[in-house]
Amino acid sequence: MILEAVFLCLVVLYVIWLTTRKKQGLVMARKKRRKAGAISLSEILERYVGKNCAVYAFDDSFGVVGEILSLKDGWMEIKTKNSVKLFNVDYIKMIEERPVKKK
Repeated sequence: MILEAVFLCLVVLYVIWLTTRKKQGLVMARKKRRKAGAISLSEILERYVGKNCAVYAFDDSFGVVGEILSLKDGWMEIKTKNSVKLFNVDYIKMIEERPVKKK
């Protein structure tokens, strides 16, 4: 019984450590991008405004496919088939330009 409790505590501490480590990685990546002389993320993303793209999150949990409408204050507005979605640019892992299917 005591061993089970200790094991459970260790598992909980490990999960907390993993999530903290991911957040630290995001913060470090953000600081690295902000260094002087580096091309800003918004300058790179501006190339994709008005184009049909697939945008993927950093942990591959989800992605959004649609036309990128605008970029403002760290958020990307994407028009999908059914709705308009907002995507935080700090969590972008990859953007892939997709050709528009002609009917």
